Amino acid sequence: NLTNNATVRVLVVECPSKDTQAIKDLLSKERDPAFAVEGVSSQKLGLDRALKGRFDVLILDETVLKTENLQAIETWTQKVPALPLVVLMDAENKNRIFDIKKKGVQDTLLRSEMSARLLSRVIGYAIEKKHSEIEMKSAANMGLDFVSLVSHELRAPLAITKEGVSLVLDKILGKTNLKQQQVLKTARKNIDRLDQILMNMLDISRIEAGKVALKKQWFDLMDLMKQVSGSLDARIKAKGLALKVSSSREKIELVADKKRIFQALMNLVGNAVKFTEKGFIEITITDKENEIECSVNDTGVGISKDDLPKIFGKFQQLGWAPGGGEKGMGLELAITKAIVELHNGRIQVESRLGKGSSFMFSLPKEPRPRMKKN
Repeated sequence: NLTNNATVRVLVVECPSKDTQAIKDLLSKERDPAFAVEGVSSQKLGLDRALKGRFDVLILDETVLKTENLQAIETWTQKVPALPLVVLMDAENKNRIFDIKKKGVQDTLLRSEMSARLLSRVIGYAIEKKHSEIEMKSAANMGLDFVSLVSHELRAPLAITKEGVSLVLDKILGKTNLKQQQVLKTARKNIDRLDQILMNMLDISRIEAGKVALKKQWFDLMDLMKQVSGSLDARIKAKGLALKVSSSREKIELVADKKRIFQALMNLVGNAVKFTEKGFIEITITDKENEIECSVNDTGVGISKDDLPKIFGKFQQLGWAPGGGEKGMGLELAITKAIVELHNGRIQVESRLGKGSSFMFSLPKEPRPRMKKN
C-alpha cells in the first residue's frame, strides 16, 4: 500500500522534458504519500540508475517501444524484475495496450489524461500489482519444487515397474498365456499414462513458474504436421477415423519453438481422437498476411455451452457427452493454451454438443533469426 511508504521514488525514462516536468509538478502536490521524481534521457542511463538506486516504480515513454516485439520491455523486466512498469501513451489503442501488458507492464497512462490523482492511483496500482505477481511467482516456484520432487520420486519406480512388465511380456522370464499377456499390456499402457500425467503436471508447473524459455528456430510447419499425423496414425486407424490435412500452401515456414508447437498440435489432435468415435478429424493450416492459423476440427461428442468457458482451465474433466472418450487429468488443453500464449499467439474453441469441436490457434509471423557467424 502506498500510504505505508514515506516517499515513493519514481524513475521517468526517455519522456520529453516537458512531460517529465509535468509529472514532477503533479506529484509534488501529493502528500500521502509524498513522491520523489527523477528523470533520465536514455534507457542506458535509466537502467544504470535503476540498478544503483532504490526506485519504487518506472514510467517509460511509449516512443521507446519502437519495435513490434517490444524488446525494451523485456530488457527492463529481465534487468530489474522487481520494478513495476508504467507506460505513458499518446493515444488509447486496446490491442497495443494488451500487447504491452502481456510483456510484463503493470499499467498504462494516457498523456492527455494526466492528473495528480490519476498518476498517484496508477502508480499505486502498478506497485501493488507487481508485488502480487512476485508473491504468485514465489508460490508457483514452491509448487514447482514440490511437483518436481514428486515427479522424480514417482517416475523412477514407474520406469522399473514398466521394465519388469516388459520383461515378462517379451517372454524373457518364461512363457505367458494370452490372458496374462492382455493383463500385462493393460498394465504397461496404464504405466505410460501415469508417466504422461506426471510429465504434464511438471510441464504446467514450469510454465506457471516462468521457467520455460522458448528455443525458437526456422522450420516448415507442414513437415511438423506430418510428424504429428505419423505419431497418432495408429490411434486414428484403430478407431476407424479418417484424417484430413489441408493447407493454403505446400510449404509454410515460421519462427517458433518447434518442440513446443509439436506438443501443442499433438495435444489438440490427440484430444480430437480421444473424443471422436466416428467420422473424421480435419487439420487446416492457413498462411495469412501477419500470422499463421492452425485449426483442428472433429466430428466428436462436442462440448456443452456451459463448459466452453472452462475448456482451457487446469484439471478440467468437463461434461463431455456420456461415454464420450477417455478421461485424463485435464492438463493438455491448459498446456496448449500456455504454449500458444508464450508465442504471443491466440487460441479459441467453437463447439456444439453432439456436433463436434473446432480448436483454432494463430501464431504471429516473426522475421527469420539471424545466423550466428562462426
